[in-house]
Amino acid sequence: MARTTGLIYLTVIVTGLFSLAYVPSQLIVSSDAALTVSNIRNAPGLFRLGIAAGFVCYLAFLLLPFGFYRLMGHASRTAAILMLAFAVTSVPISLANLGNKLDVLTLLGNKPYLSAISAQQIDTAVMLALARYGGRVRHLRLAAALRGSQAAARHRLAIRLEIRTPAVRPIVEQRIARL
Repeated sequence: MARTTGLIYLTVIVTGLFSLAYVPSQLIVSSDAALTVSNIRNAPGLFRLGIAAGFVCYLAFLLLPFGFYRLMGHASRTAAILMLAFAVTSVPISLANLGNKLDVLTLLGNKPYLSAISAQQIDTAVMLALARYGGRVRHLRLAAALRGSQAAARHRLAIRLEIRTPAVRPIVEQRIARL
């Protein structure tokens, strides 16, 4: 059991490093949306392989706590159950987040409906999809302020996105201003 768990752990490390570090370092240029799109168009196989490696990484990460549970569950059953619960909760969220990378492939496809969108808009949409994945969003801060009287309460949600990508910042600020 220990060797199997070790092999799963090694799979998580290798696929995680490839999909989260190597592929973005080769393709994504945070300060230049057009260059990022060009890099992805010139190496679609690498981008797709990064998505596949991410998928394998998340599935292996789902299996890993079960191996740890079998190996170390006797030390603290409560801690082992919490570890399982957190992993089982986080993996579906991470898999759903891979949809943002699949959106990039859709945006860079040759579908007829994409001809209505300018190249600059596609570049910006690609950077937004990559930002939603988490590679270029510094942080997302939600601040909820409660205003109202005794009779009724009003809720106001202010969303502040700080994005490192200069090409995306004006578009996001315009959309936030419209809220």
